[in-house]
Amino acid sequence: MPDRNTQGIIVFVIGGSIVSVIRKVIEIVGDQKQLAAKLDVSPGFVSHMANGRKQVPVRLCPKIEKIVEGQVTCSQLRPDVFGESAA
Repeated sequence: MPDRNTQGIIVFVIGGSIVSVIRKVIEIVGDQKQLAAKLDVSPGFVSHMANGRKQVPVRLCPKIEKIVEGQVTCSQLRPDVFGESAA
């Protein structure tokens, strides 16, 4: 569900925590630039996901889950689409 932060930027709350899941992905991969290269997106787009300005696109969820070898799941990235994870 979108929400507005104090600067009026729309952020997406994922599982009650803003962007913590995508930040975990970035930490696992190394940095935003490396994740962007693996996903074939711009580093700016990864930055927007990491700052809550963009949701993780549904089409990228399976790719991210594979990149991090299941350490982060599609359900964690997009519970609104894939359902809440049991973890």
